[in-house]
Amino acid sequence: MLEAIEQTLWNEERTLWTSGVDSFAERITPFCLMAFPGAGILKGKEILEGLKEAPRWTSVKMLGKRVSEHHGAAVLAYRAQAVRARTAELYECWCTSCWVVRRGRWQMIQHQRTPIDPGTEVDPEDTLVA
Repeated sequence: MLEAIEQTLWNEERTLWTSGVDSFAERITPFCLMAFPGAGILKGKEILEGLKEAPRWTSVKMLGKRVSEHHGAAVLAYRAQAVRARTAELYECWCTSCWVVRRGRWQMIQHQRTPIDPGTEVDPEDTLVA
């Protein structure tokens, strides 16, 4: 995958972590599926409704970033370290997102988070084992 496209996708991913509902509405497909701890599986408008009440993340680091592309779809996989303004507590999780080009721009069709329990040792290189 071209480096410029990868950079675009990582920028879009970061925007969804730190921006508001309007940014989500522009960047997800109406049939997007998301799985969040505590919220379960949400689709399309359910995602936007759920975000209205959720406090936003003020910062996110994406570590061990991987990209897989096939037939115009791109899957991002990474370890996230994020902080919300109201708590300043570090939240860590494994994430995957799937993006496709729709109506001339990249849009997310899937996102999933798996929390990493505090105290869990994680390979500092975040290496994926084949």
